[in-house]
Amino acid sequence: TESDLLKMTYHEVTHPEDQKLDQAFIEIMYTGEIKTYQLVKRYLTKAVDIICTNISVALVRDTDGQPLYEITQVDDITERKQAQDELQRREALLNQNIEVLPIGLWFADAEGTLQRGNPAGINIWGDEPTVPMSEYGVFKARRLATGEMIRPDDWALNRTIQNRETVKDELLE
Repeated sequence: TESDLLKMTYHEVTHPEDQKLDQAFIEIMYTGEIKTYQLVKRYLTKAVDIICTNISVALVRDTDGQPLYEITQVDDITERKQAQDELQRREALLNQNIEVLPIGLWFADAEGTLQRGNPAGINIWGDEPTVPMSEYGVFKARRLATGEMIRPDDWALNRTIQNRETVKDELLE
């Protein structure tokens, strides 16, 4: 409750792992090196839940430069932090799966510039395929079933980017 909070110091509600950094910023602010600071800080609730916040702290001084009081703005970013953590967890899982795929997989931006490949893809090309679409010709490929050479402008990736069409199961060698 508000009355409970007013009886406590910020040390009592600050997550133990965040106290040292917060205190260091406060000390630097009081020396005059900085006037304000911002950081992501965790607070503990009565139910021992963790609230993640973004705090902005400013020190107000009198006309002689002596500290009067601090003003702290606290923004609750718990939901955003949880969403970011979940996104990072899923991205790590996706990357783990991509890394072990036995097929070549390449990532390209909207303009077709190859950004990276998975280990199987790098093994296929012999190098990390970081080239723009205009340089796809440095890679030679033929259709696996017929042995027919295929021009880079006829690759599934090129057709996907140029025509926004999805091509499945293109087997190249």
